[in-house]
Amino acid sequence: MMKEVVEMGNKAKVKYNQKEYDRSQLLIRNQIKALIARSNYRHDHLGKNNEYYEVMMPATDEIYNKAVNLFSEAQKIEDLGEKKK
Repeated sequence: MMKEVVEMGNKAKVKYNQKEYDRSQLLIRNQIKALIARSNYRHDHLGKNNEYYEVMMPATDEIYNKAVNLFSEAQKIEDLGEKKK
C-alpha cells in the first residue's frame, strides 16, 4: 500500500525525499489504518469516529501512551490504600 501512496505523490508532482518518507512512514501507515477503521466500523448512529482515535492515539500520542500506562500504577496505589484500612 505504501508503494501506491508514493506513486500517488509522484503523479501529483510531489518531490520524493527518502529521509522524510522514512521519518513519516509509520504515521502515514497508522493514518491509513485509522481511516479504514473509521469507514468500515462506524457503528454509532451519531457518526462518532471513535475507531479512528482508537487507532491513532496509541500510535502517535506520547502523552496518551503515558497516561494509559499509569492506570496500572494508579491501581497499585489504590490497592495499597485499601490494604492499610
